[in-house]
Amino acid sequence: MLTVLQGISLSIFFQCIKSLVKALKHSDSSSHRTRVIQLAYACSIFTAGTLFIAADTWSNIISTLEYPLYPGGPVGWILEHYNHPVVVLGNVSFLLTTWLSDGFMMYRCYVIYTRTTQLRYVLILPLLLYLASWATGILLLVQVSAPHSSLFSQINFGLANLSIITSLHVTLTALISGKLLLHRIHIQKLLGSDTRLDSLKTYTSISTILIESSALYSGFVLLFMVPFALDHPAAKFILPLLAQIQVSSDCPLRGGFVANRSI
Repeated sequence: MLTVLQGISLSIFFQCIKSLVKALKHSDSSSHRTRVIQLAYACSIFTAGTLFIAADTWSNIISTLEYPLYPGGPVGWILEHYNHPVVVLGNVSFLLTTWLSDGFMMYRCYVIYTRTTQLRYVLILPLLLYLASWATGILLLVQVSAPHSSLFSQINFGLANLSIITSLHVTLTALISGKLLLHRIHIQKLLGSDTRLDSLKTYTSISTILIESSALYSGFVLLFMVPFALDHPAAKFILPLLAQIQVSSDCPLRGGFVANRSI
């Protein structure tokens, strides 16, 4: 499953880069900087996601082939050696992917609400949650990098950090999708059965709203949080999927619609 998601992310990433490079060649001076930032973002989040997958794959291979009889099995070896440099690299890459994805979602929310008078009030809660995710994420990295400690230890900042991340994504998804749905209803009332409505489906379709709001990743975060909070073994298998879901849900925004949008 993880290999399939990595392949999907790789395919989406190359399509994204192709669209961005093409747009960059035809951009004017006012949009050139924006395209460069978009290109840097896409490369950064894909690199971080790939580093996490590489570290996770290394851990699984080493623990399975060299320590199959370790107390607790291969998983027991990984949890006992969470402070190994390669495992730490994976943890840092995962949190970096999360921070980049959340930051991009914050930017999307800002753009969508930028012409409204409620902008400052809308962004207060997401901004506080975003800063809290950085603080708890750094504390979590310090804690799990210590000997005999891991993300799945009984007492750590993991649950707090993931709860904040989940709250942030659900909040941003609700704000973005709600605003776009209201925009969709407003356009439908304004144009009625006008044939021009068909040309606006790229911006008002349900699929576009779900992609714009990163609803896919929010759903996967909730799917992970439940078994993680209950200390269920399923959480250990869902966690590696989250990094690739982040890449897969963010890159279409930078690539699939880049030819038609300046955001």
